[in-house]
Amino acid sequence: MIEKSKLSARFIKKETEKQVDEIKNEPSKLKLKKEVSVEIPEVQPKIIEQKQDISNDIKKELFEKIYSVPVWFDYTSTEQKDLIKSFLSKKAIECDIDELAEKLYFEICGFGSLNHLIAQENVTAVFVNGTKSVHIEISGRILNTEIKLSDKELQFILNSILHKTNSDSAIVNLKIKDLHVTVIKSEISPDGVNIFIRKSAAYDYEKFIKSGVVTKEIFEFIVSAIKSKKNIVISGDINAGKTVFLDVLLNSSLKHDRIVLLEDNSQINFKSDFVSRYIINKKSENYLNLVSDVLKLSPEFIAADFNEPVSEISEYCGNITTLRASSIEAAMLKLTSEFIKAESLPEKNAKIKVLRNYDYIVQINKTADGLRVTAIAELTPARTAAQSVKFIARFKDNDYVF
Repeated sequence: MIEKSKLSARFIKKETEKQVDEIKNEPSKLKLKKEVSVEIPEVQPKIIEQKQDISNDIKKELFEKIYSVPVWFDYTSTEQKDLIKSFLSKKAIECDIDELAEKLYFEICGFGSLNHLIAQENVTAVFVNGTKSVHIEISGRILNTEIKLSDKELQFILNSILHKTNSDSAIVNLKIKDLHVTVIKSEISPDGVNIFIRKSAAYDYEKFIKSGVVTKEIFEFIVSAIKSKKNIVISGDINAGKTVFLDVLLNSSLKHDRIVLLEDNSQINFKSDFVSRYIINKKSENYLNLVSDVLKLSPEFIAADFNEPVSEISEYCGNITTLRASSIEAAMLKLTSEFIKAESLPEKNAKIKVLRNYDYIVQINKTADGLRVTAIAELTPARTAAQSVKFIARFKDNDYVF
């Protein structure tokens, strides 16, 4: 029988007798379910044409007319729809004008000619490299669509996106419904504006377990550690799913707790009547003042999704932080470097502070089978380095080793 003490001796000491009894009733072995291989669909370079209710010539004419209207985005949505209806009426099209105008409005607005790419269920992201190329992501593979936007199309899409924000920064990040959009303007992209559109990952607890990201027992252990106000670092490669994992953890454990959520971009879908959400960049002049005020609020938990160390909240019991690092060893180096820089500490003292302030590092990596929690390490101040960072779970040969 693998008891919870195998996962964390320090953690088990603080469990209530009731929790210990529940743990002893867990399955006797932490076994990863066998993965079902997923075949990546063969995608032709050109996207399948979507069904049209009107001829391509008429639609092209409508698009050109709208692209040529410099004040299009100054009109209300009702006025924009009325203009589309007026255009269709003059073409004597035999169909429901109101219904067709509504459909064309949603096709034109937002992302214009990119809408039909975004609408395809198997497409997880769209990348626009100026007027040169448009790529899509399907099952982790980046594919060239052989689509090229005209200058007018690109400018229209750009105006449509920027119309939704007041930011005049060279790099604009915003969330539009379930899409995360990044625009890199020509100030720093001289070869043409870049637009990245990524769909929110629709993960929940059940999907995490079913897809093999983590076992039920390990996920529940992490949730228990969070509820016990342990300080946790979620470490992982770029696009390894750190934000998604944090989102699922919050939804699974803290829906009824008073929590402060700090983000540099609004990417987490977690919703609760008890969450206070703040969007801020760590380099902002308001950042330190905000953190100071947050600590004065004495929330039950603080979650920071900056993908980098946040030393300012590291001593607060009940904090969860995301960190971009390819391994637990790399995560330790980044955390230590943060304290050296932030508090001018010698390396030895900085590492001791890391070991005292954080309890666990949960490592997530991309594997051949998809996202996976590949290791969990417990941090404890000790006389030797080997005793300080203790791996309590590692994924090896399709199973977890303890």
